[in-house]
Amino acid sequence: MVNQFEGQIPNSLANPTQLLSLGLAKNNLTGEIPNFLANFTKLTILELGYNNFQGSFPSFISRLGNLQFLDLAGNNFASSVEFDLFVKQRSLQILLLSDVDLIFPTTTYKNYSYSQFVELDLDSCNLTQFPYFLHNQKKLEYLSLAHNQIEGALLVPSPLSLWNYDLSCNALNGEIPKSICNATSLSMLGLQYNTLNGTIPPCLFNLSNSLTMLNLRQNNLQGSIPNTFSSACTFKMINLANNQLQGQLPRSLAYYSSLEVLDLGNNLIHDTFPSWLGDLPGLQAIALGSNRLHGALPSKFGLGFPKLQIIDLSNNKLTGDLSNELFLNWHAMKAEHQIQLRYTTSTTFHTTLGILGYVF
Repeated sequence: MVNQFEGQIPNSLANPTQLLSLGLAKNNLTGEIPNFLANFTKLTILELGYNNFQGSFPSFISRLGNLQFLDLAGNNFASSVEFDLFVKQRSLQILLLSDVDLIFPTTTYKNYSYSQFVELDLDSCNLTQFPYFLHNQKKLEYLSLAHNQIEGALLVPSPLSLWNYDLSCNALNGEIPKSICNATSLSMLGLQYNTLNGTIPPCLFNLSNSLTMLNLRQNNLQGSIPNTFSSACTFKMINLANNQLQGQLPRSLAYYSSLEVLDLGNNLIHDTFPSWLGDLPGLQAIALGSNRLHGALPSKFGLGFPKLQIIDLSNNKLTGDLSNELFLNWHAMKAEHQIQLRYTTSTTFHTTLGILGYVF
């Protein structure tokens, strides 16, 4: 995998029908996926994702009953696919179908028994609602449904094993249910770019012994940011930008010793500059622009923040002088090359704050 193979899958590959694993993902392969792969009935792993395959979706996949890992994401199939195609594949644990136009039955799945998936990636599959079969999934660890058109309330996953849940760039509305906190293994939660409203459940911050990345950017959330803290906090990234959050910055943030990225820009936060964040040993980026910060910058404004590379305080009502010592003390900004901060668990769950620098 991860080579630069081009052209079509050659017919000479049709002979080794006892093959157990075929990995050709992330190349530049073209044409249709050849039908002779239907004879590879012992395949347990088939990775053909992120090529340039075209034509009809390979329906013969349903005959590969031993498949445990199937990756057909990121191609250019011309036809839509009935998800029922995968009903017979009871061994399937990992299914990656991003950019495949999927069709689900409008009725419930009473007569269907799908595999118990461990990893399921259905990004950009033209979904308008949560697939019903998700209600019966008990072993999911990774679920990504980003970049669809899913409407309505947030589905709370039932598996306690779930550690990645990405629903970014959909049309979800309503409040974030408190029951989301029942997913006690949750490490990465991406709900950015929806129309969720109400307040942020404080219990999300009580999940900080497992939750490392929380992205609620670009919703309609209101109220204050929960001022809760767990001594086992593992937060690395918190992005609550572009909401309508009010009140002061929660002082509990000062204890998030693992925090690297904090983006609270474009809210209604009313506070002074949080110099108390300067003791966080790993904080690399802080964005507080377009809020209601006020008052004079403290005389020791430039002290602390040992790893800071990005700071945005623009469009506030802060006053005071910017001394030369301020910029001399921020040693992490003196790197000879630009650094881009990116947090990702998949191709869609990420936030990029920018490159080395500051905005006042």
